[in-house]
Amino acid sequence: MLLADVNANASAIRLDRDGVRLAGKRVVMLDEHHANAALAEALKSANKAGFEYSVWPTDHPFTNRRVALMKKVLEFLDK
Repeated sequence: MLLADVNANASAIRLDRDGVRLAGKRVVMLDEHHANAALAEALKSANKAGFEYSVWPTDHPFTNRRVALMKKVLEFLDK
């Protein structure tokens, strides 16, 4: 259901154009490949509150990095 809604409204859900809306929010973006580097750069250029982008050698569900992922989330929340 959620995926169907996203696909039906794909033109309205464009994070690369929504950087201004996120400009006042701290954002951490963790990725398993470099394919989202352009999106990260668009968000970073609009973000003044703080933006961090990292690519980790892992798979989509972060199978081999789950402890590191939890630590990163906790570090982010502590800031």
